[in-house]
Amino acid sequence: MMKSLIGPQAAAYGRRPAGENILVVEPDEDLREDMRLHLKLAGYQVATAEDGVVAGHHVLHHPTDLVLARDRMPYLSGEELAAALRDEYPKLPVIVLTRTLLPDELLETVARELELFGQLH
Repeated sequence: MMKSLIGPQAAAYGRRPAGENILVVEPDEDLREDMRLHLKLAGYQVATAEDGVVAGHHVLHHPTDLVLARDRMPYLSGEELAAALRDEYPKLPVIVLTRTLLPDELLETVARELELFGQLH
């Protein structure tokens, strides 16, 4: 489980521009909330889903700039979700997580992917 951030620790994360909407798809409620908290403290707009079906509905109805999905989930795996989203939203970056990332790794991965995505489009 990720260590929670409180007080001055959050300031070390810096602030991201508004409008970067991240969808975290994680079946474990505690991990999902930890990821949401760390991304929110870094300045991202964060939505969550507990599985690939809920995530698919979310993307249909809400602006999403990046999806972070666990590889093993009920109903749809992270890879299946990524393939389905790629068919409908070919420019939407999807990161499939095969392990739990430390908070710094999570933020670096998201920032790198959004930067790469911005350079390509």
